[in-house]
Amino acid sequence: MPAARELCGCIAWYAKCGSQKVISAPLRRRLATVSVLGAVAVLACASAQAGAIRARTSACHLYTELDRRCGCGGTENYFLSYGQRYCERVLHATGWSPAGLRWRDHTLSCLKNELARELGRSTRSCDCARIRTFAFDSHVHCYTLKSSSVCALPLSDVRKIYQIIDTADLIGPSGVKQMLGVALSCVWQNGNAGARPDDPAR
Repeated sequence: MPAARELCGCIAWYAKCGSQKVISAPLRRRLATVSVLGAVAVLACASAQAGAIRARTSACHLYTELDRRCGCGGTENYFLSYGQRYCERVLHATGWSPAGLRWRDHTLSCLKNELARELGRSTRSCDCARIRTFAFDSHVHCYTLKSSSVCALPLSDVRKIYQIIDTADLIGPSGVKQMLGVALSCVWQNGNAGARPDDPAR
């Protein structure tokens, strides 16, 4: 944060020179006020950044809680190996368009709600294989919500999504199934899978 370093430099200079009466008393008082306000601004900015980091972390915490509850391991561990991993990647990615940010938030909320609802229906112990299948099946539905569908995103956001996903997950059986499902949904929603708007302000 260059601005923060400059403010700190000014405060340090005032502490050194102001206390030694190198500058006049009125100017010292003005500098003192500016220094205090600057320090408050730096602390507020740092607090806001820390809050944003905590919000990103808590947004994906459900997957950790579900992993503790179910204890799924190996290839059946959807919660940590897929859910939390991509939740954090999507949240930390930058450069989304306004439409992309809406899609990101709506999709993450949908995925977590679907998973929590499904687990809430069962009073038995977790069936890890069934949960993994259900979770992957819910992806297409959440990706293509009519209120915020991947089918209507600018191409810049679509490229970002493909960059976030590992190639192995993209071309694996579950990935191919999801891509086909999304493509069919886009045909249904747009009438033409290749006709998607490319307006970042949308």
